[in-house]
Amino acid sequence: MGFTPNKSVKSLISFQFLFSFLGFQWLYLMYPLLYITNARHDLSYYLKYFHMANNEFKIRHDQDNAFYYEQSVSRTIRENFDDVESIELNLHFKYDEIDTHNKLTLTDTDKAFFKIKCINRDCIHGGFNLTGDVYEAFRTKSSKISGQMTCDGWQDYERFKARHHHCLCQLKYDVNINYK
Repeated sequence: MGFTPNKSVKSLISFQFLFSFLGFQWLYLMYPLLYITNARHDLSYYLKYFHMANNEFKIRHDQDNAFYYEQSVSRTIRENFDDVESIELNLHFKYDEIDTHNKLTLTDTDKAFFKIKCINRDCIHGGFNLTGDVYEAFRTKSSKISGQMTCDGWQDYERFKARHHHCLCQLKYDVNINYK
C-alpha cells in the first residue's frame, strides 16, 4: 500500500511547485511554516510578502553598494595626508544588549574612509560618519579626538516604511592620529 496524500498535502505540494517554478525560492521554504500557522493560502498573500522582501532586499543592496563604492573610490591616507603614519580608531558601540569595543588601526596605505556601519544588522540607512571630525583633526594637527554619535537610521525595514523608530545605536569613539 502506497501513501495517499490528503487535501492539505496536495495543496502544499502544488504551492511548492508553483513557487519553485516561478522562482520564489524563499516562499518555497517559508510556505510550510505559514501553512502550520494557519495563514491564508491564496497567492496574493504570498506575493505581497514577496514584494515587500524584494523591496527590502533592493534597499539593503543599494545601501551596501553605495557604502562599498564610496570606500573603493576613496583616496589613501598617504594621498590625502602625507604627514600621517597611522590612525587608530577605538570604537565603543551600545545597542540594546550589545556592548562592544572595537579597535581599528589604519596605516598610510589604507583608504581615508571614515564611515562605519551600524552594528544593528537590521538598520536601514544608518551608520556613523567620522569623516568631518577626522578631517578637522588633520586640519588643526590634533593627535587625539573623541566624541559620541547616535545612529540616525531606521531600526528595521518595517519602521523604515512607517517612518518612525530610529535605530538609536550609540557610538563613543577615540581617534589617535600618529604623525611622522
